[in-house]
Amino acid sequence: MKDSVFVISLTLVLVYCITGCASDRALKNMDASPHFKLGIQYASEGRDYQAIDEFNKAIALSPYFTAAYFERAKVYFNMGNFDKAIMDFSVAIKLEKENTDAYIGRGNSYNNKGNMEKAVMDYTSALALNPRNTEVLLARGLACQALKKYDSAVKDFSQAIDLKLGFSPAYVARGMTYYLWGDHEKAIADYVKAIELAPKDPIPYIYRGMIYYAKGDYEKAQTDFEKALEIDPSNRDTREVMEKLLGGKK
Repeated sequence: MKDSVFVISLTLVLVYCITGCASDRALKNMDASPHFKLGIQYASEGRDYQAIDEFNKAIALSPYFTAAYFERAKVYFNMGNFDKAIMDFSVAIKLEKENTDAYIGRGNSYNNKGNMEKAVMDYTSALALNPRNTEVLLARGLACQALKKYDSAVKDFSQAIDLKLGFSPAYVARGMTYYLWGDHEKAIADYVKAIELAPKDPIPYIYRGMIYYAKGDYEKAQTDFEKALEIDPSNRDTREVMEKLLGGKK
C-alpha cells in the first residue's frame, strides 16, 4: 500500500513539474515576445545589429525561446557570420529536435564555410523529416557534387526532378554533374531540357557552350555563349569565358 501511495505521489510530482515547467516557459516567452517581434521587424528592414540586440534581450528573458535562437541565427547567416549562425541553429535543434528549418539553416552555414561533409549530414537530417523538400535535395546534391560523390549527386537531382516537374535548377545541376563525371551526352540532354523550361536563363547556355568547346565544336560553343550574352549583356564572366576559351577558334 505504501509503495502504491509513493508511486502515485511521484507521478503527481512529475506531472506537476512537467506542466509547471511548460507554463513557466510559456510565461517567459510572453515576457520576451515584444523584443522578439521587434527583432523580426528590424531583421525585415535590414537593421541587423538592432535585430540581434532585440533577440539577445528576448533570449535573456526566456533562455528556451527556440524561435529567438532560430531568427538570430538567420540574421547572423545573412551577415556572413556563419560560426555564430551555426551555434544558434544548433541550440534551436537541441531545443526542438524536429526543427527542419534549423537543420537546413545549419547545413547552409556549413556549406558556406566549405564544410560539405557536415552540410550533407544536416541536409540528410532535414530530408528525414521532410523527404519531399526539393530545395534541400538540390542543396544536398550540390554538396555531394563538391565532394565528387557524383553518383549520390545525380540521385538527389533526379529525385528532385521526379518530385517537382519543370524544376530547371535540378536539370542544370545534374547536367554539370554529368559533365564532371565525363558523360557529355547526358549533360547536353539536361541543358537542352533546362533551356526548354527556362529559356531566359543564361546559365544552361554557358554550361552547354563549355561542353561543346570540350568536344571541339567551337561553332556551337560560340552560339551558346552569344545567346547567354544576349540574355544578360552585363555578364562579364560570360564574355571572359567566351574570349578565353574561343579566342581565334571560330
